[in-house]
Amino acid sequence: MDAGQTEFELDDVPEDEARAELRRILADARFKVSERNREFLRYICEARYIDGSTGVKSYIIAVDVFRRPVSFDGTNDPIVRIEANRLRTGIDQYYDAHGESGGLRIEIPKGRYIPLFHRIPDVDEFRAEEACQVAEATGDAVATPAPERRSRLAAYFATGAGVALGAVLVGVALAAFVSGTGPEISVKPEVVFSISADDPTDGQEAQRTFDYLVASVAKFQTLRVVDTSQIGAIGMQAALGRAPPRSYRVALKYYAEGPDRLMWWQVYDLSGGQLMDSGMETTPIGDDDPPAIRQRLAKIVSQKIASSRSAINQQETHEGDDATLGNVCVLRAEALLDEGLPGDLAVSRRCLERTIAAAPGDAEAKATLARVFLAERGTSPSNDLVGQAISLAYQAVTTAPQSDRARTALMTAQFAAGQRDAALDTGYRAMAANPNNVDIAARVGMLAFISGQWTAGSSIAGQAAATAAPPRAAILTLALDAYRKGDYRTARSYAEMINCEDLVVHALRTASVARLDKIEGADRYRSLLLRDPDFREELEKGLRTARYDPAISGMLLDGVAQAASDAAETTLAIQ
Repeated sequence: MDAGQTEFELDDVPEDEARAELRRILADARFKVSERNREFLRYICEARYIDGSTGVKSYIIAVDVFRRPVSFDGTNDPIVRIEANRLRTGIDQYYDAHGESGGLRIEIPKGRYIPLFHRIPDVDEFRAEEACQVAEATGDAVATPAPERRSRLAAYFATGAGVALGAVLVGVALAAFVSGTGPEISVKPEVVFSISADDPTDGQEAQRTFDYLVASVAKFQTLRVVDTSQIGAIGMQAALGRAPPRSYRVALKYYAEGPDRLMWWQVYDLSGGQLMDSGMETTPIGDDDPPAIRQRLAKIVSQKIASSRSAINQQETHEGDDATLGNVCVLRAEALLDEGLPGDLAVSRRCLERTIAAAPGDAEAKATLARVFLAERGTSPSNDLVGQAISLAYQAVTTAPQSDRARTALMTAQFAAGQRDAALDTGYRAMAANPNNVDIAARVGMLAFISGQWTAGSSIAGQAAATAAPPRAAILTLALDAYRKGDYRTARSYAEMINCEDLVVHALRTASVARLDKIEGADRYRSLLLRDPDFREELEKGLRTARYDPAISGMLLDGVAQAASDAAETTLAIQ
């Protein structure tokens, strides 16, 4: 190899063997990943061996694999990072269960989109090395390992240089927990905050702003704010039958610079000691009084730290395995709901149902399951699923009346049941209870708009969209409003920003393009038919099921019909 090659090229597996392993795992039904992540794995393997790549850029993967537009911006759309984590998890679970000693194992290092191929070490070698390590830690004589076969998972992870006695004791405690009879129930992550002022004379003002921030974070109810003495209470969590929570630190620094007030923040994962996210938020003083300024800063920063799309909750989505229950089930289901992928919700539904069976008082699991039931209806109305969703949502609100998730679930279920006024009233109450949660505002604006309250809905959505990472519902509402007004360029621009597989989004893109360019609109429509030959029928049923106002439904259906007509006309012209 050339001296300039990186460490990521230094595995010694021949290309033909690596390609054979790739073909084998992709053909194995036990490899439980989505089709697009199979394509992801195939793509980066081809890039390595065809182009000699030492790592494909996330932008290229987003455009080529995940069909994002050329305007893709990874800072606003973490699709590649999210799917890479899912792919890594799927690969690890496959080899942990089905890898063979002496066979190959694929790895995708974190922070680099390039596959590595490794030999799975022989089990007997691991036994001998592990015995030596334990003996060194405990002072016992080295015993010859018993000949019976150990599990591949235990054998694979038994190695590690210099096992300290403390690590052995923690490992024993965790092993006892994992081997328990009950399921592993993940809990909300723990977060410890610290703040300082750039100028010591601003210390009091910094502390007051900090107090607003902690109160705002607490309202999201996605994190547990603790002090350092509470971090890592493994024994307590194990006694409760729960997985030890992952811990994070948020460091804050307050600045008073002329007419502006600034808050610098960084999020650290205490488990690995790595910096996960950071930013600097600014708000002008203007004519506002100090409390209003503090509230504005607290709102901005709390959204970055505690929303369901924050770096902490994105990380939590990938914790545990498929058998893990609790908070991770809620986060994974929310991610799928936000992506508009109801076909992938079956696993999340089962996870939430098992969570509720193990913890009947889990209000947020019930609230999320209610939304999953509604999404699983697809384009077919189901009074049974709506009834179950209403029941679960009411249970969630009764148990946790201040929960954003519970209120959102009740609003969504009421709207699906045709209780429009009750749904919007629930939504407005939720917005009042936590005005800093823009996801709630986005959903309220969306429901108001599609029920025919154009001005109110678009106004609420516009405010929710005025953030660094606007919610999908807010962007969709603004796209629909622009289309309704005949501003097809703006409608198209907004629609292209939405990364999901929703029928309405596809229809909006196609209808907007058809109004602007006959040829491109025809091409878009043909692409839709390749994906779903019954797209128009499914769209019409979906709009009815989602209770879209007939006026906006008619506009969308007319736009798609125009694209269909253009497609037929251009096809005849070619013939």
